[in-house]
Amino acid sequence: MVSVLTPLFILVFIAILTMAQLKAPKMESESLSLANEVVEAVMSRVSMLHCTVLFFTDATTSSTTFFNVINHLRASRGVGVFEAASNGHDKNKTLFRLMSEARRLRQISLCVTVAVVSDDSAFLAAFAEWSLKGRLLQWSTRLLAVTRLPLSDLHHLHEFFSINNAMLLIMENNFGKLKCGVYVHMPYRHKPPVIRVASWTPEKHLKISGYIPLFPEKFYKQVFTILLQLSYFSNHKHSASITTYYDLSIVVLNTKYSSLYLEFICTYFI
Repeated sequence: MVSVLTPLFILVFIAILTMAQLKAPKMESESLSLANEVVEAVMSRVSMLHCTVLFFTDATTSSTTFFNVINHLRASRGVGVFEAASNGHDKNKTLFRLMSEARRLRQISLCVTVAVVSDDSAFLAAFAEWSLKGRLLQWSTRLLAVTRLPLSDLHHLHEFFSINNAMLLIMENNFGKLKCGVYVHMPYRHKPPVIRVASWTPEKHLKISGYIPLFPEKFYKQVFTILLQLSYFSNHKHSASITTYYDLSIVVLNTKYSSLYLEFICTYFI
């Protein structure tokens, strides 16, 4: 049970839950086989290889490819592989079982990196849905989605990618040459909503595009200082009736934005 946390030990946890007998695809046509170097470059750049790495795939990646990737990654805290067919009437139950097992591994791991590999938009959407229902992802859990689908085919996943600590790795085939783009979906009404933060080519390898780093912080905690001032005075003009005024001032000091001043005047007749 603790073997996932053992340094320098590769734990391969293969959960093959398919409803049909599938033929193993050719390695050169597999997304993960093509993106092997890119995935390793991204993970090593942000020290993700010091965490447990969990792979999710839709049964289109051969076991040979996974063993090659695992051997190339050399993740020090173990690798888990979860495989499920993207079709079949029992897909929801299958994904629920996968998320339950993966969540157990996350709970006993110091840190976790999740990589989902698929060229099927329906499978990616199902993964997004069941990862939320299964409470697989936390902000400390980094998610890397690897696909050959164009960005225009993934607009329905914008909300999922924007609220999680996630990046999207898209492989492009330009005149027979592999080129990869790394994208980040920003929350709220950020302009632009999707930012290309890095690119990869066999010649230039991984190159950061601009000022936004890999897996950037999307949400910031605002520190507020609240000062309460309470003052009052009494009117004793009439001995039978005493009027007391309470003046409550609230000053909110924000470290990032301008100060906000609120004043409430409450009058009580006694």
